Amino acid sequence: QTNPPVVSVPDNDEYELEPVSDDSIPAWWINGANNNGYLTDTTIEGGKDNYFRVYLAEKFGYGFCSETELTLNGAEKVSQNDWGYSAIGKIAAVHDWSGEPTWIWADDHSTATATFSCSNYDHVVNATVATREVGGKTAYTATAEFEGRSFTTTYPEDAWAEFTYSLTLQDSIDVNFYLKNLADDPSNYTVSYGTGEEGSEGWETVTPTSSTENRYTIASRAAKEMGDEVRVIVRHNGEVIKDKAYSVKGYCEKVIAGAADYDTALVDLCKATLDYGTYAQGAFGYKTDAPANGGTDFFDNGAIEVPGYAAAKDDGSDAVTGVTLALVTTSRTQLVARFKCGAESLEGYSATVDGADAGIALEDGKVKVTVEGIAAKDLGKQKVIVLTDPGNGTYTYTVSPVDYMALAVANNLQPEANRTFYNYHLKAAALLGGGEPGPALQAARPRPVATI
Repeated sequence: QTNPPVVSVPDNDEYELEPVSDDSIPAWWINGANNNGYLTDTTIEGGKDNYFRVYLAEKFGYGFCSETELTLNGAEKVSQNDWGYSAIGKIAAVHDWSGEPTWIWADDHSTATATFSCSNYDHVVNATVATREVGGKTAYTATAEFEGRSFTTTYPEDAWAEFTYSLTLQDSIDVNFYLKNLADDPSNYTVSYGTGEEGSEGWETVTPTSSTENRYTIASRAAKEMGDEVRVIVRHNGEVIKDKAYSVKGYCEKVIAGAADYDTALVDLCKATLDYGTYAQGAFGYKTDAPANGGTDFFDNGAIEVPGYAAAKDDGSDAVTGVTLALVTTSRTQLVARFKCGAESLEGYSATVDGADAGIALEDGKVKVTVEGIAAKDLGKQKVIVLTDPGNGTYTYTVSPVDYMALAVANNLQPEANRTFYNYHLKAAALLGGGEPGPALQAARPRPVATI
């Protein structure tokens, strides 16, 4: 290793020595064993803490003066003896844990273990097991503590209730959690959900009202947020019976992984959803180190052809001199038309969208009309936006979100994001058709949503 040497292996921080000399760095002692060799990546074990002593001595050809300094990960604390300078170093293990553990029960369910995995290391935790009689049968709950969090699982899975989730593709992507077939009175259960630690800002706690099915929209995600998790904790008489994180990405990955068990249209929609999410992350600079599709496109998105611009304008207003179009996807999908009219106030102006009254706002002399509530399957449907001016003249703009995508691609404005957005719309329309959006991704399955 030449100076400054860097030892970097999976699951470990980098270790750096600087500046000493242009020679190799001898490591006299590594993980409790004499080594008398050199500190390299082959001497570091992934997934565990590594300890070593670095020795810089005249015996090894080093010549020192009183100004010589040895820095270990920014710490200048070293010792000196007749042989030279030495320092104890540590490389702490850094794990990319998978999140949820793998549970293994004993045959009689009296004990259980939880295995947490990273790229090259497994950590096993012995769980504590509690039993309870529910509905005439014994239910077992295993709890494992790991890195400041509690993880639980129940045997059998549906001892107290069934848990499923689905997605709804509206103007955002809603994540829905279902609590079904409760074995006890609903008042004895609570459902808490939110992001971060339980009880932090934004968390909600509700009490079920039905013994057969309770549905909660636990998160509404923009395209860039498909990998963002929302945590759900279900309790029965105060005891945790479910603690799990859900996301749009997780749902889509489960469908894609089990493609043989799902309708092809649903699988394709899930793939298009993750591609769209990835390019939305890039467009907004949001968590780009964790792309929704894992960094590999499911479709040849560069070859996707967006239809040409097909909007129509009918100018019957002396006040309006033109109109601009925007498509907002930062939170919910919104189509925004701005009518140029040099107005100083909104007095005398009004607007409708598809015949229904619409709100208006004034921005730099333009009257803005925002169209909301556009579901993924309906992005190609044109909206009739009519602005009426103080003289009762009207300017009609018939346009759809797909028309905006066409303009963006033609003008090379985030073409990848707009192509994947269009493909996402196509796949949603193919699966959901013209019906109400609802919990369609659940209903479209050839079998019920898996308990997860």
